[in-house]
Amino acid sequence: MPVDSSIVYEDEDIVVYRAPSDEELEKLVKELIAKRGRPLSWKELRKELSGVVGEDRLRKILVRLIERDEIVDMIDGTFGLRGMAECYIPVNT
Repeated sequence: MPVDSSIVYEDEDIVVYRAPSDEELEKLVKELIAKRGRPLSWKELRKELSGVVGEDRLRKILVRLIERDEIVDMIDGTFGLRGMAECYIPVNT
């Protein structure tokens, strides 16, 4: 369920939430990485957020977070929080 989302439509078979704002999505990405305790690959992020956000919007959010130095693009292409790079052992690609 998206962060701070509100229900747009609900019946006995389906619940529809509004899409998260950019700020909510940024927070969600950082929370996902923090929850796992390790950098996540593009594939992992895309899978975790499928149905919540499209790939283009996710890319835009990742670029924005990297530009603001809130997440780090690791040497193996994964995305981690600041400080994770010091103790991270890259995944063999």
